[in-house]
Amino acid sequence: MRVAEYENEHFKFSYEENDGKINIYSISDIPNDSEQGFAWHLYVRPHSDEGNTPNIQQRYTGHIKEFLPTPDQHVIYWYHSTGSV
Repeated sequence: MRVAEYENEHFKFSYEENDGKINIYSISDIPNDSEQGFAWHLYVRPHSDEGNTPNIQQRYTGHIKEFLPTPDQHVIYWYHSTGSV
């Protein structure tokens, strides 16, 4: 995401770190909204998948510092209700 921010002046993100865990707080000036229950969630799926919406099985639940994307993966940060999907 830092590379994307460097390459594209319109892309910005911020994160917070609590107890060693990193959480994305905002992307392109759209922050998490705890009152409405919306937050950014990371999904990883194969490029071969069709459709625009990832499914719950593709949500990344590991530690972001340990995530190393591969060329055959499509990485999506999706802003949605924490109770949906």
